[in-house]
Amino acid sequence: MLGALTTLITLAAVAGPLAVYARHVFLEEADRVATAQALVLGSMVAEDDSRNEAQVLAHVQRDRHQDVVVTAIFLESGQKLGGPLPRGKAVEAAFHGHKAAETLESGRAVYVPARTSDGQKAVVGVVVDTTDESAAIIRVWSGIAAAVLILPAFAALLAARLGRAVTRPLDQLASAAARLERSDSQARVIPAGPSEVLRLGRAFNSLGARIDQLITAEREAVADLSHRMRTPIAVLTLQAEGLDDSTASQRLLATIRQLEAELRQVIEQARKPTVTTDGEVSVLEEVVADRIAFWGALADEQLRPYFYTYEPGARSPVWIQRNDLAAAVDALLENVFAHTPDGTPMRVRVKGRHAGGASLTVEDDGPGIPDGSVVERGRSTRGSSGLGLDIVRRLAQSSGGRLRIGRNLKDGARVTVHFGGPPVNLTDHTSFSGNLPIPKTSKYEPQSARELRRWHM
Repeated sequence: MLGALTTLITLAAVAGPLAVYARHVFLEEADRVATAQALVLGSMVAEDDSRNEAQVLAHVQRDRHQDVVVTAIFLESGQKLGGPLPRGKAVEAAFHGHKAAETLESGRAVYVPARTSDGQKAVVGVVVDTTDESAAIIRVWSGIAAAVLILPAFAALLAARLGRAVTRPLDQLASAAARLERSDSQARVIPAGPSEVLRLGRAFNSLGARIDQLITAEREAVADLSHRMRTPIAVLTLQAEGLDDSTASQRLLATIRQLEAELRQVIEQARKPTVTTDGEVSVLEEVVADRIAFWGALADEQLRPYFYTYEPGARSPVWIQRNDLAAAVDALLENVFAHTPDGTPMRVRVKGRHAGGASLTVEDDGPGIPDGSVVERGRSTRGSSGLGLDIVRRLAQSSGGRLRIGRNLKDGARVTVHFGGPPVNLTDHTSFSGNLPIPKTSKYEPQSARELRRWHM
């Protein structure tokens, strides 16, 4: 459209003066013919006496050019001899010695001053047929108008064709960039278009290849590191099996097996492709109950009261893989054990959300979290790796939820995580297997609960 508008403005600026000039050229030709005929008649009138009207009229009607349609002689006395021509301003101007011209319905009229043989002023008027000139002017103007209308349309088509040659590679580049944003490191484009766009496409492909290399190297490094951890785990297994206390040995072996499972998960996760569209529905109450049962042994040793509340009979589906959800719950519980003194109470609550998904709240009566920036990856104020809360935050965001950090009524830490629910088409047709490893009541007390532990809503 911009090209068409530019072409239209340019042609309009040129076409206007060109049309006026064409009309001037054709009218000038008519004036030349009329002037020549008027001069011839003027020389004849100069030989006649103005009192001999018949002789003057005879000259007027003789030897007329084929294009002349009307001839007339205007005398100073007011007489007019010849054809019907009005005595207007042009005639008066000719009486004052100036050649004059005007356009009439019958054609182009030219008035030339003259004198009769007896010295009386006269004006010779000649009207030339301009039908051919008018037709020629119309043809020229039609051609100019057609050019003004057709050329912008042609320019628009040409600009659109040339524009597509530029925009098509840019659209492909935008689509590939969107794929790269969605973690598809294999996104590439076929370089095409002008040299600038061609260089841009090649640079994008180089960037994608470099990102793919870095991601692959990072995944391999994580997998290798996890694999190297198997040796010390094997040593710990042998040492645990050699303990004299069978109860302690079994508990330690269970912990080691859990650690082995986590390492296998890390290796499998590192080996997965960058892009995955497979979702999984997990029941939050089941996962939380399972992880509380795991951490309960450590809570028993630390004489730490812990409380788990949930809605009776509730089953809150969330759009997160079970292993990832368990890792997030472990990170929240581990923060409590790592950053609060032994014996500090801990409370865990699961609540469904009307908009879909569920919320998990973990709070304690410890010193609290002094700085909300601890959710930033790698940032910690207590000597830890600083990755736990960031993992939870990213996992919640991937499901459409969020993480909030605050304080409870006793100034202890309170971490609330909102997990998004599965898509509607899965919620209506997905059946959940398994049962909660705890009674479907609002209270849960393990059989190994100590006298110090209290359970309430």
